[in-house]
Amino acid sequence: GDTVWDEFGSSSGWYVAQDDVEIADRVIVTGDVHLILTDGCKLEAQEGITVEGSNSLTIYGQSGDAGALNATGIDGNAGIGGGIGSGGGKITINGGSVTAEGGFDGSAGIGGGKFGDGGTITINGGAVSAKSRTGAGIGGGVDETTGGTGCDGGTITITGGAVTATSDDGAGI
Repeated sequence: GDTVWDEFGSSSGWYVAQDDVEIADRVIVTGDVHLILTDGCKLEAQEGITVEGSNSLTIYGQSGDAGALNATGIDGNAGIGGGIGSGGGKITINGGSVTAEGGFDGSAGIGGGKFGDGGTITINGGAVSAKSRTGAGIGGGVDETTGGTGCDGGTITITGGAVTATSDDGAGI
């Protein structure tokens, strides 16, 4: 039972997080999806958010950037981005307080899952914290079959915001 956010549903691809919201399963983004974090909200994606291939997720903060998204991948899934064996899609953060942590084994905080490339990641604003254990904080996952070689980081563009990217055993970005 995954939660699907898509561009064709009743919301036409626009989702607004208000107050405290917990999503217990992994969120799957299909198509071109936009998420607004209203000031004071706290959205917990307890198994992270899948954004792969040609799919895209754009995150906005309300005026004060005081809305929070916490996305925690499980297993080899990125916090926000690819699942196991998949690269990240197009991930854009324009605002809000976004914290993403990769799953235990080989995935990025934001970007590729285990064995996956980073995809296209753009940060224009907000407070972004991305962490990983063995993959990149922001970028590619790890190919465990090659002794832990990092996968392609993808295209990462940072034009603003406060960004912290860390990895216990890999690159920050």
